[in-house]
Amino acid sequence: MYSSNLLTVSLIILSVILAVLLVLRSIRSKKEIAVINKMKTDQFSEFLKINATDGSIVEVARRLSDILIKTFDCHYIIFLRKKRGVLELNYYHGIRNFNKTDFIIPYDQKLDSLFRNDYLPRGVKTIEKYLPEKFLQKNKQYGLDIFFPIFWRENLYGLYFIKSNAEISSEAFNILIAGLAQSLSAAYHIKWHEAKKESMAKHTRGETTISSKTNEGQQYVTKMLKLIKHKKTDTIVLKLIATLKEITGIENMVYLYETNSKDSIADVLIEGKLGKIPKLDNEFIKRIINELGNQPFYDINQIELNDYLLNNWIKQLKESGIEYITSLPLTNDRRGLLGWSQHKDHQSLIRQLELFKRHSIDLVENAENYETVEQLSYTDNLTKLSNQRYFFKRLSEEINRAERYNRKLALIIFDIDELKVVNDRYGHQAGDALISKMGEILKNSIRAIDVVARYGGDEFCVIMPEADQITCRKFMDRLIDKIRQTEIKTDYVDKPLYSTISIGGAIFPDHGNDVKKLIFSADMALLKAKELGRNQSVISTGNLTI
Repeated sequence: MYSSNLLTVSLIILSVILAVLLVLRSIRSKKEIAVINKMKTDQFSEFLKINATDGSIVEVARRLSDILIKTFDCHYIIFLRKKRGVLELNYYHGIRNFNKTDFIIPYDQKLDSLFRNDYLPRGVKTIEKYLPEKFLQKNKQYGLDIFFPIFWRENLYGLYFIKSNAEISSEAFNILIAGLAQSLSAAYHIKWHEAKKESMAKHTRGETTISSKTNEGQQYVTKMLKLIKHKKTDTIVLKLIATLKEITGIENMVYLYETNSKDSIADVLIEGKLGKIPKLDNEFIKRIINELGNQPFYDINQIELNDYLLNNWIKQLKESGIEYITSLPLTNDRRGLLGWSQHKDHQSLIRQLELFKRHSIDLVENAENYETVEQLSYTDNLTKLSNQRYFFKRLSEEINRAERYNRKLALIIFDIDELKVVNDRYGHQAGDALISKMGEILKNSIRAIDVVARYGGDEFCVIMPEADQITCRKFMDRLIDKIRQTEIKTDYVDKPLYSTISIGGAIFPDHGNDVKKLIFSADMALLKAKELGRNQSVISTGNLTI
């Protein structure tokens, strides 16, 4: 009897707990919906539109403040702008009777790393011990209890502190505020790049020791400004050295600079008639520059270094026809050496080189920033492979090349068998880990000339220039075997995972003579492979598959 009563009581308690949990969950869901409903779709859309079309900091910041005040009922707001090592007051709402010095935060590396944890709003209590006492007192006076950062990549632009009377203890609020912060961060970052570019143009136009009023100065300004349009690093370095040769009047010139390639062999550009230039690697450039010191330039005949290898390289450089060398960096991170022979006025040359060094760094960094942004737009975040956008671009280019030279081209498309089963059984994080591993296997399986991309979801593509049906078949079968035998370990599953893939292949121009037709043929072959039971490879034959 006692046991039966105890069981009954336990069941009643359990039922009450479950009922409470369901009520709390319902309340939480209603709160989330209430927060989302505060931000109307057309209001958020208009905010994004302004950022995309106007993009000015003033307009985006004004819209953000309006949303905080009207939508999220923020009675008190302050925005601290980062400037000269401190965060100082730049905007406020609802604050009265204060001194601007009350809202200043000294900025250091510790704070920088703390603010970069994420974009989401966080409680001020999490950073109280890093804040000045005067700031904390004012903060508590107005109840500013939430903060979120405005930063993009390497730059922190400022911090918002807010006090909202709306329901803010929800994921929906965090996500919406983070989205707004990202938009303002983008506006600041664009302005930062524009200011940097304008500064470089300003230096080039006016702040030179060669007067822009002279013919020589006018030519210098015109030539350097024309280079701003070049957005590829390799192109702009070629243009810069050609322009330097033209400006200085040097007939024979060589430029050796650190490369970003894996083999670390320095790149070499030669202008004029010179003998064989001895090669060197990135580390060698660094050692030579460190040995030479800080003089404007050096006469090779007077260089005596302690290192035998360095002296031997200098000797070979002299034998090639070079008489003078100087340090000429590409950027603040990439070193370079300029060598030349014969110049009638070295004082004038020193002035020209100093001007050139300053402006060339800005131009190259501008090109590198552009390339970085472009690369990000072509990269899949999960696998770090090329994305669908880049795939279509390259497939079109490779088809045009194959057509021009009357060559074959193979395209394969494959997807992971039963990925949904993995997602349902172990969770999507395990599925993402599996997709990421497929990208890694692919990168290690292709030829140097092949292009691999994540097409979407669990689908991958490989473009194989100069590959016929036999080459394509061998690759597909080898890839199937490799993936089938690979043990895939992930933090989300206790035991190793194994997977298989289904592949479809098509050959240009046999199975399709343009992008759409070739993709269609490969896709149909993939569907046939799945019909055959998966873990298969099929090559298209036009209307039929084998």
